[in-house]
Amino acid sequence: ELVLIDTAGRSPHDAVRIQELKAVLAEAEPDEVHLVLSSIAGSAQLKRTAQQFAEVGTTALIVTKLDEAASLGNLLGVLDNARPPLSYVTDGQNVPDDIAIADSATLARRILNY
Repeated sequence: ELVLIDTAGRSPHDAVRIQELKAVLAEAEPDEVHLVLSSIAGSAQLKRTAQQFAEVGTTALIVTKLDEAASLGNLLGVLDNARPPLSYVTDGQNVPDDIAIADSATLARRILNY
């Protein structure tokens, strides 16, 4: 059985909203919690967001908008020895067709523009 809970976006700077999310997730007792990050955000913002949301029990990362990013080097800081690991990526607007399981070799080629 699979139940997906899509919560409203929360600012990583809003400690009250992060605590509310933590409470919701504690009540739901999920097996997995995926944090969605945009590939068009800056490296520092990506790292800060991942760190801020770690306290809610993030178990995996999803990186979106690969098709919109001019380059993907900004992902290195958040994906280097990623804790939590990268689970999925999105590369387009067609859901679910443009969602893919993260593949490190493919992503590395894209980061290096191969």
